[in-house]
Amino acid sequence: MRSLCVRLILGISFVITAVLCVAAITLNTMIGDLLRNEFDRALADKARSLMTLVEQDGDELDFELTEFNLSEFLAGAHCEYYQLWTERDECVAVSPSMQGATLPLLSCNGDAPIFGDIILPDGRPGRIVAITFSPRREDSNSHIAPRIVTIALARQTTDLHQVLARTRRLLAAVCMAALVLALVLLAFMVRRGLRPVSSLSEQIGDVGEDDLSARIEEGDTPAELMPIVDRLNDLLDRLEAALHRQRCFTGNVAHELRTPLAGLRAKLELALSRDRDPEDYRRFLVDCAEINRHMRHIVETLLHLARLDSRQTELRVEPIEIDNLVSSCWSCLQAQASVRAITFTKRTNGADESVSTDRDSLRLVIHNVLENAVCYAKTGGTIGLTISRIRAQVSIVVQNPVDNPGSIDPQRIFDRFWRADSSWNGRQQLHMGLGLPLCRAVMGHLGGSIEAAITSPDIFTIKVTLPACLSR
Repeated sequence: MRSLCVRLILGISFVITAVLCVAAITLNTMIGDLLRNEFDRALADKARSLMTLVEQDGDELDFELTEFNLSEFLAGAHCEYYQLWTERDECVAVSPSMQGATLPLLSCNGDAPIFGDIILPDGRPGRIVAITFSPRREDSNSHIAPRIVTIALARQTTDLHQVLARTRRLLAAVCMAALVLALVLLAFMVRRGLRPVSSLSEQIGDVGEDDLSARIEEGDTPAELMPIVDRLNDLLDRLEAALHRQRCFTGNVAHELRTPLAGLRAKLELALSRDRDPEDYRRFLVDCAEINRHMRHIVETLLHLARLDSRQTELRVEPIEIDNLVSSCWSCLQAQASVRAITFTKRTNGADESVSTDRDSLRLVIHNVLENAVCYAKTGGTIGLTISRIRAQVSIVVQNPVDNPGSIDPQRIFDRFWRADSSWNGRQQLHMGLGLPLCRAVMGHLGGSIEAAITSPDIFTIKVTLPACLSR
């Protein structure tokens, strides 16, 4: 059952029904106890009034009620019954309604009345009370011991049971009527209370797949739905930003691939425009191969980013000496750095240089960071690399001086296809703005981070932080 409205109605209906049933049972029990207590109290009061009619004359007992023919003690449809016993359990008086039958003798302790349920001599259900007492004395002869008498009085309870039955039926009818009325009002209130959900659904449906600028209006949204509205608006913000990045990414990819394709076409058309010497053709082919290498590098980088974004890259964790890995990466860039008289220094601060992570991924990050430093460092400058460990993390800090630090935006340097203004000069024109974004994606896959900053007027710093031991 998926309808929230139906779930609420059924759930609340169950609670209301349970509460009404408990209330009805409790009320019926209380009313029944009250009526039975009143019945017992009236029965005991009448038994005490009969006790006043018993006298002790010498050693004899005199029961004055036998001189009266009270109608309630005569045989009939609504007759009552009494019976008296002495301390020796001898019956001394019975009501005319008994007609030869006897009442049960209840054991009494003291003068407190004892009550019980019985079947009357005429077969009807009844209630009996028994009281033990000493009758009043007519003489003052103290030599005669007082007699002990037990009186029992019984009365039918048919009327009481009928009243209780009517009470139960009335309570059941009232509860059913209250339940039906509550269900009607509940259905109305639940539907009315869920209107904001329908309104929210309509607003969500109005959001177009190509235009994510619409936002969910708060309006009279209940407080319980406000977190959902906030999360939806936040999701729309992120989706809109992602859609914008995707469109920019698509445009940038098209632009990056169009430029080398146009150069390749121009080279080929120029080579085919007329017959040339073999050496000219060789030069054209070398240029075309370089353009092809650049295009292949773009495609491979994009594929690597796509695999990282979709978490399709598998990690092979193994122990690595960072110092050796850095030396290996720098050896590939040393010739490029020497052309511009760039030097390289490395410090370890006495730290343990070993980590457990994926070798190829970490090599890619270090190589890209060092290559970026070589490309953008000031001619004749020095690239410094520092390795340090803080508890369970290892950091690699790369610093290099730059010619135009104002053109570098550390907040955007990890955006895909973003390049500083100076990146369009001759030595940097082949950079496409994917190296550092790829490093950030790889570091996220390795459970680490990468940050960039301008740490002094002309020093550009990149800090790579990764766990000393990557869990598999």
